[in-house]
Amino acid sequence: MDLTTTGFLFLIVVVSGVIAVIADNLGRKVGKKRLHFYHIRPRHIANMAVAASGVLVSFFTIMIVAALSQDVRTWITDGRQAITEAKNLRGNVETLKTDTKRLETTNSDLEKMVRTNANAVQRLRAERSKQTIALASLKTDVTRLTATLRESTTRIRDLDRKLAGSQEDLAQRREELQKAQTQLAETNRQIRLATRDRNLATQEYNSINRRNLELVGQVDNLEKDVRNLDKTVRELMATRADLDEKRVAAEADLKKSSEELAVARQDLTTITTQLAAIRQDYQQAQQFNQLVGSTFSRVRQEPLTYRIGDELVRMPVDANLNGNQANQAVQTFLSMARTSAIARGAKGNANYSAADIVDRVGATGTDSIPAATIKRELANRLQGSSQPLVLIGYSSLNAFAGEPVSMEISVLPNPVVYKAGETIAETDIAANRSTSEIFNQISDFITKKVRGRLERDGMIAKVGSDTPYGSVTAAEILRLVDELKQEDRRVNLRANVVSETHAGDVIKLTFKLR
Repeated sequence: MDLTTTGFLFLIVVVSGVIAVIADNLGRKVGKKRLHFYHIRPRHIANMAVAASGVLVSFFTIMIVAALSQDVRTWITDGRQAITEAKNLRGNVETLKTDTKRLETTNSDLEKMVRTNANAVQRLRAERSKQTIALASLKTDVTRLTATLRESTTRIRDLDRKLAGSQEDLAQRREELQKAQTQLAETNRQIRLATRDRNLATQEYNSINRRNLELVGQVDNLEKDVRNLDKTVRELMATRADLDEKRVAAEADLKKSSEELAVARQDLTTITTQLAAIRQDYQQAQQFNQLVGSTFSRVRQEPLTYRIGDELVRMPVDANLNGNQANQAVQTFLSMARTSAIARGAKGNANYSAADIVDRVGATGTDSIPAATIKRELANRLQGSSQPLVLIGYSSLNAFAGEPVSMEISVLPNPVVYKAGETIAETDIAANRSTSEIFNQISDFITKKVRGRLERDGMIAKVGSDTPYGSVTAAEILRLVDELKQEDRRVNLRANVVSETHAGDVIKLTFKLR
């Protein structure tokens, strides 16, 4: 068995194990980094890195062994030709050995013949003359065979010298194999050192992971604080809206007082107008007493269900309704209003339902418009309309729990504003930042760009609501945050409409990343 070849194969087996360990570690590290290159997925990049590491380690191992061993270089460059030449030389040596044995046998036979002839000379002196010619011929053959024997001996010596040279070459190759084994031992030592370094790096990595988990917990606490702050901001914004409404009401009262002061400075016709206004106030107060009834003293201790101007309910109405369809639409709208009011704590009394249209004072201040007339005029307005409409009910007074809600009704056009799948706003999100910063970017996008677009496009806002156009759930925003964190780059975020949306509908959005 050739020790050089055996050592080389053993080295290849050992290096294959080293390649497996290095490729496994490299694949895990590259996979965790989630590298991107053009459109190649991180998993494929990790596979290519593992394959490349195996190829490079095998290539450099073969090159190092070839540089250290002349036999390996000869085996790589000559290959099968060297094997064929070695087989031919072995065949020639065997042939020469066979010829040498045959010549030695012939020589022994000749020596026996010489000895036999010498004895025969003693016995056959008389026949010497007759055998002289034959003896001369035999001597010639002996001379020729002796020359052949010398030539064969010379060839045998040459073959012995070549065999000695081959043995010296074999000794040299054994020495080189010992050197390669020494280098292999050094390589194994370096591998053990690398393994120790890898274990230390693994311990450091585990420590970093524990620290990362602690930081994630701190981030979650900060996110909870951010949500609490957002809730506080919304409450403050609601309070601000309430104060703005009160300020507008105060300004309206101030303006009305100014007008009344100007009217007070007019002539007798102005006094008549003031008298009509007083009568109108009296009739309104009388209607209010009918609306409130016996619950007046009790409801002042109850919570407020609706502020003046707050929206109770809205209902879309199709175009081109006939008389029966229009009346049915009005009745359905009033039923929806009652259901909404009851859910907020309103109750009906002997004269009115939980949410109802009350009698109104006419323009002159001396007559009243019955609620039945208002409902009939509302149905007439819906009948035969060439475009879709939306009915919106507002509270005409501040309403308290346990009493009916006086309702004003607006009829507004309800055209199609958005088609299904239409993009209404987009922005760029820096997804490589912290979770709270990503959450703030999404919140700013919704409250500024999306809401601003809805206002410009004529969507009808819900009065008295914190979410006048609809809302995006916290779960949806957190899902977006998780998707953006996985991207870890600058991402384009688009808000698309889920379905066809009219001006009076609640907008429903879906978010897409690019």
